[in-house]
Amino acid sequence: MLDGIKNLFSSDEPDPVCSAIVVAAGKGERMQSEVKKQFLPLLGMPVLAHTLEAIEKCPSVGEIILVVSEEDLLTAKDIVLATGLDKVKTIISGGKTRGESVKKGLSEVSDNASIVLIHDGVRPCVKASLIEECIKNAEKHGASALGVKPKNTIKKTDKNGFIEETVDRDTLCEIQTPQCFQKEVIVRAYENFDPSATDDCVLVEKTGVRVYITEGSYANLKLTTREDLTMLSALIDAEAFSEEE
Repeated sequence: MLDGIKNLFSSDEPDPVCSAIVVAAGKGERMQSEVKKQFLPLLGMPVLAHTLEAIEKCPSVGEIILVVSEEDLLTAKDIVLATGLDKVKTIISGGKTRGESVKKGLSEVSDNASIVLIHDGVRPCVKASLIEECIKNAEKHGASALGVKPKNTIKKTDKNGFIEETVDRDTLCEIQTPQCFQKEVIVRAYENFDPSATDDCVLVEKTGVRVYITEGSYANLKLTTREDLTMLSALIDAEAFSEEE
């Protein structure tokens, strides 16, 4: 039984400032596709390849730990080798839940890394500059996550579906990934792992550490439905065009 592919690339680079855990072990059932959403083609490459390339561009990221399902280990290795992503040092099999997958990823983080970054494998449009800013804020505050203000008016409703009140958007934030933490902060948070936690920030908040919000981007979409593929294609196309100018 293959449970991981380690030391994929050797490196003489300095010890990593940041170790990135990219979680791509989900089944993506809402996509209603025979192909898992992280492996769906997006402008000639799998979605996961775009995501890994975005992380790879970050100077502060010294290593990437890729977490996939056991049956996808060799597929993931082929993607990494085909795209020349030499910061991907380890590919391991995940757990039954996202949190369990992150916990397994944490066990592979280099001893000398001071920051741990956790990112969804199906958020391919994240900007390297935003990742760098999030890492810097984690170094300063202990924990940071990308987030954006909701665009639409938010209403609180009762159990019968009637509006109770209008919520002030200035007090709300849509949380994205990456989420970045000082290593000791996220390791301590996972010592009391709660599988019901919806993201890593929740676990960190329970330890008493406050999470600083780094302003994200509305383009940092998470692939959830087929409609999202069209949006992501347009965003990546537009980014490629702007780089050519």
